Parts: sequence; C-alpha cells; structure tokens
Amino acid sequence: MKLKLRIAVVAIFLMVSTVSNCTSTAELIKSGNTAAVVQKINDGADPNDVSDCETPLEAAAAAGNKELVQLLLSKGANPNIRGKECDYENTMSIGGFVLHRDEYIRGKFTPLSFVADVATAKLLVDAGANVKIGGYRYNNHQRTGFAYYRSPLYNAIYEGKYDLAKFLIEKGANVNQYNPKTGENVFETMLTSDK
Repeated sequence: MKLKLRIAVVAIFLMVSTVSNCTSTAELIKSGNTAAVVQKINDGADPNDVSDCETPLEAAAAAGNKELVQLLLSKGANPNIRGKECDYENTMSIGGFVLHRDEYIRGKFTPLSFVADVATAKLLVDAGANVKIGGYRYNNHQRTGFAYYRSPLYNAIYEGKYDLAKFLIEKGANVNQYNPKTGENVFETMLTSDK
C-alpha cells in the first residue's frame, strides 16, 4: 500500500513538473505562479521568448510584478522586444445569449505598452525601454480596414492611468500622434470627448 502511495505521489509530481515546463513563461506569469516562473527562468528558460502572444517581460510588466520584471531583466530580457501578432476575442453574454463579440488582432507590443504602474515602467525605462515604441490593432481577423497604432502613452491615457501618462511624457513619449483618417490629435480627441 505504501509503495502505491509513493508511486502516485511521484507520478503527480512528474505531471506537475511537465505541465510547468510545457506552459509558456508568459502564461505562468499571467496565472500568478511566481515561484514556478522564477524556477523556470533560473532553469534557463529564454527571457526573450516570443512563442506566446506576449513576451514574459510584457506579461510581468502588465501584471505589475516588479520582482519578475527585475529577474527577467537581470537574465537578459530585452525591454524593447516586441510580442507577436495574435487573434483575440472578447465576448459579452448573459445566460448563453451573446450580446456582443469583439474580434480583433493585436500585435508587436512592447513590455512598456500595457505596463501596470509607474514603478514598473520606471524599471523598464531605466533598463532602456523606448517610450515611443508601441504596437497595432486591427478591428477584424481579416486584416482589412482600419488598423491603428497604440503607443504606451495611448494605452496609459485610454486606461485612465494619468500618472503613468505623465511619466511617459516626461521620458519623451510622443504627444503628437494623429488619426490618419481625420488628422485629429488622438490624445486631444480622447481627453475631450465624452466616454
């Protein structure tokens, strides 16, 4: 009986280890499993892995996990690395009835693009992150129609993180970003229109 229990415990340990090794670093970060991320990075996982929609540094910065941001940077993570393009879908439903489905493509964002807060942004900027590099979004999966550029400053203002927006401007973020269809300054439009 004890032998069967030991075998079961070893089998469970091996399954958990395998799941942790097969799960991308960015996914582990998003799951909040900091200990598994630290172990994976210390075991030699690539801190610049771009196999997932977000890089590990992008996921850590978006979560505001300063410990992981510092670890990834110390292991050689590039603060300007851009994630790959991925399809996304957000669905709003009640009782199984779909009210709204938002399908879009998002790509080439940097760790600074969706950073959680000023303290995390400062770590990235001090490591050389360029406040002027952003990504893009297409509003459909066919890559037709309007695609627009979203800088870290754009995202900070859009998310109502005005202290972060101020920090990015102080560090040289471009405030002269224009809508290619209307010619309007996107920040002026965002800040003066009704939400």
